[in-house]
Amino acid sequence: ESSALHTLAAVQVSALLDSLSGFRSDLRLVEYARAQLCAAIAEGCDARQACCATLALALLGCAPARGSEEARSVRDAILLCRNWDGAFGGVPLAESHAGTTFCCLATLSAIGELGALPRPGETARWLAER
Repeated sequence: ESSALHTLAAVQVSALLDSLSGFRSDLRLVEYARAQLCAAIAEGCDARQACCATLALALLGCAPARGSEEARSVRDAILLCRNWDGAFGGVPLAESHAGTTFCCLATLSAIGELGALPRPGETARWLAER
């Protein structure tokens, strides 16, 4: 079964081999990654899958544009995974985890929405304590 993790890994290997131009012209891959992103944020959020799909799209030059409806949807879904302590869980209401917090911050950054993070000091403090 394919997941956004596999898509991101394939795109990263292509980037390392300096062969992204072929992938960038493959609209099927871009649409597949977009579908993976939509599935990851539907009915809550799977933060890791959303991160992988977003980063794959960013490497392909097709990440949701800052301020777009798609970027706002991704941002809102990611922020649902934020916990009272400032960190993020893998899904809404899940325990905070440093790896998932990285995924959520990377996703917000890739779509230009990192500035939308409320109370970033709480997140920084939580990470510094780890």
